[in-house]
Amino acid sequence: MEALFFENGGHMYGDIRNPGWTVTFHPVLNIRKLFIELTNRCNLDCVMCYRHSWRCSEGEMDEDLFEKILLEISRLTELEEIVLGGFGEPLFHPKFWDWLSRLHAAAPDVPITLPTNGVLLQPSQIGALAESGVSKIVVSVDGADIDIQRDVRGFEAGEVSLKLAALSAAIKRTPGISWWWETVWQQKNKRCLPDVLRLAAKLHVKQLIVSHLVAVLPAQTDEALFDPEMAAEDKKILERARLTAMNSGLSAQFPREKPKTERKCSFVEKMSVVIRWDGAVAPCYRYLHGCMEHFFGRSKEVPAFMFGSLKDSGLEEIWTRQEYQQFRYRVANNLYPSCADCELAEGCDLTVHRAEGDCDGGMPSCGDCLWSRGMVLCP
Repeated sequence: MEALFFENGGHMYGDIRNPGWTVTFHPVLNIRKLFIELTNRCNLDCVMCYRHSWRCSEGEMDEDLFEKILLEISRLTELEEIVLGGFGEPLFHPKFWDWLSRLHAAAPDVPITLPTNGVLLQPSQIGALAESGVSKIVVSVDGADIDIQRDVRGFEAGEVSLKLAALSAAIKRTPGISWWWETVWQQKNKRCLPDVLRLAAKLHVKQLIVSHLVAVLPAQTDEALFDPEMAAEDKKILERARLTAMNSGLSAQFPREKPKTERKCSFVEKMSVVIRWDGAVAPCYRYLHGCMEHFFGRSKEVPAFMFGSLKDSGLEEIWTRQEYQQFRYRVANNLYPSCADCELAEGCDLTVHRAEGDCDGGMPSCGDCLWSRGMVLCP
């Protein structure tokens, strides 16, 4: 297979050619979902957080970069959603409220999603969020009671459990806004999953997302319920949770019990791009900062991978670069290795030590990605 790229009218076009067919790429600015990480700092210190294996610095977006993002958004004619998400707490940014209003003014018809751990979120703020364009709030709720919530995310996170009913009431009386919950399912909270679903239904949650835990430290591997495979007891809990959701009328997304060959990247499928707090442009959450991953007896470094930076280039130029277009094509069509099915995985240095490139030369490496396998879910 041969890749050819050439200039035409100032735009970069690309071909992938084979004796039997040709795939041509055109520079179309068709970004539909934009993730903006205002900060990678957080007011909590959850033991399961990716930041415990980071080698990068922490920081928050500055005024100049935010203003450039506002200009970029005005050019995104196909934009359908803005997510103020990354690996920090958006409400922790000192200019959150001012920037939210300006973001809504720049794209008044584009709904905004706010992921939050919920500690800084107050029921009295729901109306202001709705007025500023927020249509969806995604709150991290890992337990149906305060003890479990504290066990999973730390003592301060218990405050979230105390105000769930008040948040529900405020959201219910505010037109144009709904809330979702996301849960990281692990040993600490596995038995209470059906209780979380029942509570979510009672509090009028629109959808609940259940994700497996990815261990970023060796000590966390015992917390992951899929590694090396789900126990019979855990499968029964997941089955009860599905029935609970069905009987209560709650919409819920559940992770797979094990990685299957079928793969689908929600970031690529939804034409998403992620802007890090410092302006770097990543294809997904997994490559936003990089981390260590430990599962199936393999430990590997996942380095941060960027296709460019808004401090140097415009979003259209980055999105239509030949390597970024090729990457999206490869992932959308599953034209990359499948490490979970490979008999050589245990002896592969690319898989075990560093997820920098796939064994067929693809960059970045997606062969061992648990997001595409449906094991890790996010809004």
